Amino acid sequence: SLAGIGVATIVAGILGWAIGRRILLPLHKVTAAARRASTEHLDERISLAGPHDELRELADTFDDMLSRLDLAFASQRRFVANASHELRTPLTSMRTLIDVAMAKPSRTTEQLEVLLGRVREALDQSEALIDGLLTLARSDRGLSTHEPVDLEAAAQDAIDQVTTAARQSDIVIHADLSPSPTLGDRILVERLVANLLDNAVRYNLTGGSVRVVTGTDNDA
Repeated sequence: SLAGIGVATIVAGILGWAIGRRILLPLHKVTAAARRASTEHLDERISLAGPHDELRELADTFDDMLSRLDLAFASQRRFVANASHELRTPLTSMRTLIDVAMAKPSRTTEQLEVLLGRVREALDQSEALIDGLLTLARSDRGLSTHEPVDLEAAAQDAIDQVTTAARQSDIVIHADLSPSPTLGDRILVERLVANLLDNAVRYNLTGGSVRVVTGTDNDA
């Protein structure tokens, strides 16, 4: 009897150790993934297989958290890269204008006025770039609001903004605007339409045309 009890105890201990190790193995995987997680290793996932129990739910939740962190860090890196690249051009332009003006032995009031006007244009360009970059960073986070937006009003505002530039390049804008209600982020929608119109005028041919149409499809 004592021998049987001893053998049973040893067998039970071994089985208990094996079962406990098997049960705790997913937790070890979660712990190891949490230790490896950093800004350089956010692409790793646990991808735990097995039945849909509490441990599987914990692992899936941790994977979702890593995915959100990965998207957030990627959006931040893109914003910094875009900002450093796009803002370098107007800043270099302003520095060149100031250096050229200061290098002249004599500077008249008219020359300074021209310089100020060009610097002001570069500042306006920088402001537009910053607004665009902030809009880009906001769009990377996904839609957080769904409010009523009318594409007709957004298109009309965008046309008003590019009318002067279109007139200077002899570009004719044909507008066929009708009410076009939709849902989305108003700022992102307005920025999208403004960018489309701005690119259509800026990269068009001299004497070309732009056609803007808004409306609804009753069959859709």
